[in-house]
Amino acid sequence: MGMRIIGLFAAAILLFVGVLMMHPTFRQSFNEVNVELMQQAEEQGLLEAEVPMGAKNVVGNGCEINGVLAGEIRFELRGVDWTYRSAVIAADGDAIPDISGVEGDFKTLETQVHHCDAVVSVGEDGVGKILWYDAVPGVAYSLSMAENANGDTLQSIANFMYTPTES
Repeated sequence: MGMRIIGLFAAAILLFVGVLMMHPTFRQSFNEVNVELMQQAEEQGLLEAEVPMGAKNVVGNGCEINGVLAGEIRFELRGVDWTYRSAVIAADGDAIPDISGVEGDFKTLETQVHHCDAVVSVGEDGVGKILWYDAVPGVAYSLSMAENANGDTLQSIANFMYTPTES
């Protein structure tokens, strides 16, 4: 009986993902979504974020970053590709964990996302990211944009997408 329920649950998840993948705003193929990691990320609340109005091609997924499970939401907004990530991870001192996967030479600025300390980084090539850490649940966050990045835009969208655990 227990195995049958688990099998039905797994089938329901696959059906749900299959229906989502047929939706025109989901441009990734089914093979590119890791169903198991996505389910784990969803169970841990790592896919909870408010996607901006007008976002297209929204895809939620689970991924591993340095061996740590992360939730990832990718979308397109005004022709620019964005990636929002969150992961339960321990901070190393005062440094904000970088789970963005975006590397390069950046000009950085310290700022805030709601009550959390944050760092905005913008490269000369137009790539940018904002990192923040919510110490109460121990969750690191990142939001990156592929081009035309600026600190104000990154901070504004991060404040919109992130729901604080405390104020």
